[in-house]
Amino acid sequence: MTYSLITGLDTGNTSTKTSYIDSKSGNIVSFPIPSVIAPAPPSVIELHTEASNHKINPEEMLHVYIETDSLEQHQRKSYFYVGQYAIDKADMQQPQIDTDKHNSSLHKIVSLTSLAVAALKDNIASTEDEIVVEINYSGGLPIEEHKKVGQKPLEDLKGKHKIQFLDGPAKGKTVVLNITGGKLRVEGATSGVSLSFDIQSNELVATKDQNLLTSPEANYIVADLGAGTLDEALYENSQLNKVASRNVNLGTNTYVDQLLDKVLEIPEFQPIIEALKVNNQDGKPYRTREEFMKQVIYPGVKLAVEGKTPKFTVSWGRKRNIDFTQQTLEVMEAYASDVMKEVDSYWSVKGVNAEHFYLVGGGVLFGYEFFKNEEDIKLPDASIISESPFITSRAYLIANYFEQKLAGALN
Repeated sequence: MTYSLITGLDTGNTSTKTSYIDSKSGNIVSFPIPSVIAPAPPSVIELHTEASNHKINPEEMLHVYIETDSLEQHQRKSYFYVGQYAIDKADMQQPQIDTDKHNSSLHKIVSLTSLAVAALKDNIASTEDEIVVEINYSGGLPIEEHKKVGQKPLEDLKGKHKIQFLDGPAKGKTVVLNITGGKLRVEGATSGVSLSFDIQSNELVATKDQNLLTSPEANYIVADLGAGTLDEALYENSQLNKVASRNVNLGTNTYVDQLLDKVLEIPEFQPIIEALKVNNQDGKPYRTREEFMKQVIYPGVKLAVEGKTPKFTVSWGRKRNIDFTQQTLEVMEAYASDVMKEVDSYWSVKGVNAEHFYLVGGGVLFGYEFFKNEEDIKLPDASIISESPFITSRAYLIANYFEQKLAGALN
């Protein structure tokens, strides 16, 4: 079976976010996969396969075989654990903050797997063992990286890529991605698209901010708060100022790492740490940033978004639900304060004539408890604030949809 899938892919340093248009509803669906990989054997532990029995999502149990010319020679026919399933495996790899995304084999492996998972999720009821998907690639790079390499990395991704699922709910399925073209966009510069538009029932729908952002006289700034960087895009008369737009090394990863260090200082956890030392073992309650965000940060932020008092708890072994609210809020406040200093610096120098400053991206949720009280900045509308981590992948998708529609590639 061959079909086309419209997607947007945001390759983050904590997780890779994928958005696609669901073929049944015509609405946008988004999901994350932790940006983590590990080399894997060709064999599968059958106990795990039987235990899953389709009770979890495909993206939670990724043991894949990949054939692609986009990787280095020794990796072009290789087995990998990807995402959550790679955690604690031997030789596990996570992105380094100072690593360029465009030449990172880790990002390529997670990206190709994510696109294949999107195809599976969109064809969940299919009985076909192999799905061939045509992709008009829509992704992006940080502003400064994009200035250096432009569209060149996209050439490495064009062509066919085979992803075979060896374990979990998708066991036995194969997805062949045929990337026929597309565009590498500028992070931050493109994010504003999803503040202006949505896709519902296969139709482009304007948001309440659409007139403000698309007016010919509009002067505004969009800052994409990511895990590794903060991207700032200045629009003058609705046109991107490429010279003034930039990214700075201010991402949530640094602050999440501070919290992970503070977790190990909790008095209730000291007996566990001592027991591990006695037995010459290493251990920690959260194995990756993504796991910590998912289990600790997001539940507390959800309360804040709902207008409730946020509470954050941590657990390790038999020590359950230890209150971690004060430490978390202190670090979140420090992050929000540093972001606002950057806002003031950039707005007063680069964006003197800008009337509005929008904050988007996953960092909006991380600092939400403090950003929500800032009167001079704009956050995503309440209806999509929970989608903030997917603002960029949704924007890439919407831009992809719009351009294909103009080109007559869509009905």
